[in-house]
Amino acid sequence: MPRSGREHRRRRRRASAALGLLGGSPVGDRVNVTPLIDVVMVLIIFYLIVGRLVLERRGGVDLPLATEGEVEGSTDRPIVVLVDENGSVKIDAETILADEAGPMVARLHREDPTRTVQLRADRSVGFGRVRPVLGSLREAGIGAVQMAARDQTGGAR
Repeated sequence: MPRSGREHRRRRRRASAALGLLGGSPVGDRVNVTPLIDVVMVLIIFYLIVGRLVLERRGGVDLPLATEGEVEGSTDRPIVVLVDENGSVKIDAETILADEAGPMVARLHREDPTRTVQLRADRSVGFGRVRPVLGSLREAGIGAVQMAARDQTGGAR
């Protein structure tokens, strides 16, 4: 039995609307990107916070430039002795006196002898402020101290 033209057009219109060809919109063709944007924003905030924490742990000092020297292999967790632009001495984010650096580093080194000692001093600090720290480390028996510096490209050595 042949279908009437009217019924045929109606079915065709419904099929086209279901496919979205006539501007109709089936239920499942829209993607809600709001949760995706939320996740991306949370990840961005997470990396900003973690980056700031790493910078604070490392001290955020402006290292001096090095024209010579070799790049030492990095260890997982060096014992970082930091001398900031004010001349304050910090070890693992704890502010101490310069003559206390040696005993504290020696204790940390005894706990884990595989950790290296790294001195990070701001470029604006004179050697007169760094010398007592090195002397305290030497008196405590710390023989090898890595001096952190930036190479010509700006990366830390």
